[in-house]
Amino acid sequence: MFALARAVRRADLVAVDVLDQDQTAAGDPLAAEREGMFQWLDAVELGTIVSGQTGGGTVNNAIRLFESQGLAIEDVALAARLYDLAQGQGVGRVLPFWEA
Repeated sequence: MFALARAVRRADLVAVDVLDQDQTAAGDPLAAEREGMFQWLDAVELGTIVSGQTGGGTVNNAIRLFESQGLAIEDVALAARLYDLAQGQGVGRVLPFWEA
């Protein structure tokens, strides 16, 4: 039994970026599923926790596992925000490949 699969099995809550995407790409839950220790019906999307649609658990010693695969649009949004902040604060430098 893989250690990471055991971690998924022990988790009281497993959250992922997007269920459809993670059911084919999230290595740890997939390994736990193959071992019969996890079912995707028990997973929730992180967005449902953040929006309050799903509880994130209230027990202090509960084990919560977030399996992040990341979404490209999140990376682009973060990069744009950081770029704007850096420009606003006058920090950083423009790299040659960004120059027109």
